[in-house]
Amino acid sequence: MPELWTLDLIAYAKTIIIGVGWYSADQWAMLKLAADDPETLDATYQQWCAGAEKTLQQVKSQPGVRAVKIPVDVQVLRQWCRDHGRPLDGSARAQFIAEAVKTTTVSEN
Repeated sequence: MPELWTLDLIAYAKTIIIGVGWYSADQWAMLKLAADDPETLDATYQQWCAGAEKTLQQVKSQPGVRAVKIPVDVQVLRQWCRDHGRPLDGSARAQFIAEAVKTTTVSEN
C-alpha cells in the first residue's frame, strides 16, 4: 500500500496550482477605489472579466497546471497589505493570491 501513496504523492507533486484572483462586480469597484495603482487595472468590470476568463483558460490549457479562482474580498486584501507593510498594488495582489492558494482546498474537476 505505501507504493500507491508514494505514486499519488509524486503525481500530485507534478501538478502546479495557480490561483487567479476573482472579483465580484462590487469587489472590483472597491478595488478600483482602494488600489495604489488603479491606472494598471482594466477600465471596466466587463473588461476585467473578459481578460480574467481568457487568462484562466490559458492557464488551464497548460499541461500539469491547475488554475483555481480565488475570490477576493478587498477589505481582507487591504488588511493584508497593512499587516505586511505593502501598498495595494499588482505585486501585493499577486502575493496575496499566492498565499491564498496555499490554504485553498482544490477539488478534482
